Amino acid sequence: VTKNFYLRIKKKQNDGDANNLSSVEAATCGAVAGSFSAAITAPLDRIKTLLMTDSAAHGGNFVSCLSKIWNEEGVPGLCQGMAPRVVYIA
Repeated sequence: VTKNFYLRIKKKQNDGDANNLSSVEAATCGAVAGSFSAAITAPLDRIKTLLMTDSAAHGGNFVSCLSKIWNEEGVPGLCQGMAPRVVYIA
C-alpha cells in the first residue's frame, strides 16, 4: 500500500515520469508512506512487545494476548503507543 502510494505521487508530480522527484518531494512521500506503515503495524508491535516482556501474564501466544488487550482495554489499548511510533518513523 505505501509503496503504491509513493509511486502514484511520483508519477502524478512528474506527469508520468516517476524518476524526477526533488529531494523534498521524495522525503515527503517517504515520510507519509512510513507514517502510514507505522500506524498500521502499531497494534502488532504492542502485542509483540507485551509477549516479549511478560509472556505469561498475557497468555503466552498472539491470540490470547490480543483477546486480553481487546477485552480489558478495547481499541485504545491496541493503539497505545501509536503516536510516538508514527512520529519516530516520520
